[in-house]
Formats: sequence, structure tokens, C-alpha cells
Amino acid sequence: MILFACLLGVVFGSFLNVLISRVPKGESIVRPASHCPVCKNQIKWYHNIPVVSYLILKGKCNYCNAPIDKTYIIVEILSGLIFVSVFLKSPNIFYALSVSLTFSLLLALSVIDIKLKEVPDSINLAAFAAALSSAFFFAPMPMFVNLINLLEYAKSSFLLAGFFVMLRFSLSYALKKESLGEADIIVAATLGGILGSMYGFFAIFIGAVLSLIPAIIGRKKGNAEIAFVPYLAMGGFLVFMFKEQLWFMR
Repeated sequence: MILFACLLGVVFGSFLNVLISRVPKGESIVRPASHCPVCKNQIKWYHNIPVVSYLILKGKCNYCNAPIDKTYIIVEILSGLIFVSVFLKSPNIFYALSVSLTFSLLLALSVIDIKLKEVPDSINLAAFAAALSSAFFFAPMPMFVNLINLLEYAKSSFLLAGFFVMLRFSLSYALKKESLGEADIIVAATLGGILGSMYGFFAIFIGAVLSLIPAIIGRKKGNAEIAFVPYLAMGGFLVFMFKEQLWFMR
């Protein structure tokens, strides 16, 4: 099962790289086929094996020797680790898949946010949908019980989204400028859909704490704007992995 989860994760990580490179540009994720951004040569299938091909090619294009962005292999490895970690903690394969997809899509959003300071709605909403589906698949229960569970986590999603809307409005009013982004509201809803309201709030708190040092460093360098999605995603993943150890929240 661990090997299956790892392979599935790195393969999905390869797909995430397609999303990261094409979705912000409004390009199709199907056509054209994978190609080198420098020489435009189409990449052979055996040069496109997740992780392995990057290592064999030593991080360079087989045709023009141009360096391949290290982000590609990092995303594939992190996606594999996400899948393995989630599968080890999950009660069934359907729940594991939905949670793994959620955090992997948040990984893609994080990379895009870091690189471009933007968050595509299509990927953001896909992560939200995957998060809500995890509530339905949490346990092999009768259909009506799963629906009740889904509605409960949907309520948590909208609670956290509403909290972020008020937080964004309050900070923008106090600081006299736009604070937080609309995309952060959907990410907060995603965390609520996968963690529930209590753990979701704690994940947001951890994300805020994690972002403090980069924010302070950025302000000193004259750049107050930071990508917040990566810290929300990290906070959510940490809480998901270690919520059993959060005894004070029981």
C-alpha cells in the first residue's frame, strides 16, 4: 500500500506540474504535449517519468541541455510524501484519495502563489470540492450517515470562510489597504471541509504563526506582500497529521 501511495503521489505530482505551468497562463492542460520551454521539442514519454527522468537527465533537457526547473522534482517528491503520509493515517482508500488530492492541489496553489502571487480559482475550487468529498468518504457508513457528515463539514467550511471574510474586511479597514486575498477565503473553506471548524481554526492560527518571520523579513526589505496560501496549506497539513496529539483540543 505504501508503494502504491508513493507511485500514485509522484504521478499526480507530475500532473500538478502541468497545472502549475499552464493554468495561470490560461493554457490547455491536455494540448500540446509536454515540451521543453526553451527549445520547444516534445518530451519523449521515457524522459517524462516522474522523479526518475529528472535524475537520469541530471536536471537538463535531453535536446538543448537547458536546465529543468527544480520545482518539477520538488513537487513530485512532496506530492508522493503527501500521499504516503495521508494513506498511513486514513481509514479507507477513498478517504485517503480525497484528502491526498486536497493537500496536493493546495501544494500546487502554494507554488503558483509563491511564483506569481496569484491563485487560480479552478485549482482552488477543485481543492475545496476534494476536501468536502473527504467528509463523505470518512468511513464506510450508510449513505444517509455520510450525507449528514458531509453537511456538518460543509457547515464548518462556510463558518471558516465567513470568518476569513470578516477578518479580511477588518484588516483592510484598520490598515487602510487590501489585506489578505479572496483566494485565501476559499483555502480557509477547504481547511474547514477537511478538518472541521475547531481544527480548521487552529490550522489557520498555525499558518499565521508560520508566516510571521517571512512577513517581518519582507517588510524590512520593503516588500510587505507575502504568499499566504503556502502557510495556510502547511498549517492544515500539520494539524491533519498530528491532530490526535492535540490533547488540549479534545
